[in-house]
Amino acid sequence: MTLNYGEAMHWYKAAAAQGHAKAMYDIGTLFENGQGVERSMPDAARWYRDAAERHEPAAAHSFAILYETGQGVEPDKVEAWVWFSIAAEKEFPGASQSREALGAQLSTPEMERARQLLAQRTA
Repeated sequence: MTLNYGEAMHWYKAAAAQGHAKAMYDIGTLFENGQGVERSMPDAARWYRDAAERHEPAAAHSFAILYETGQGVEPDKVEAWVWFSIAAEKEFPGASQSREALGAQLSTPEMERARQLLAQRTA
């Protein structure tokens, strides 16, 4: 069976327009991998963020990785920690370990800022 990423994108966009977070995540994955579309990390980041803000843990984890590595977004360890934390709260595999490892690299003021952002985003 041959995968048709262009058709998949069509249906994912239709579902995303209805607010389906998993479809938004899937669109981000297509952009990240250049499947059916030209590879675009900024587009991947935008779709991951939209899905993560709708409580999709895989998207929160992927968005955190982009912040950690500076792909598609400016590198920001504080933002990465926040999104790893959101994924960890949903028990996404590996998110807790990533959060802990990154947290060990943050200064005290950075960690305070990260906790404030997390509280704002999960309120």
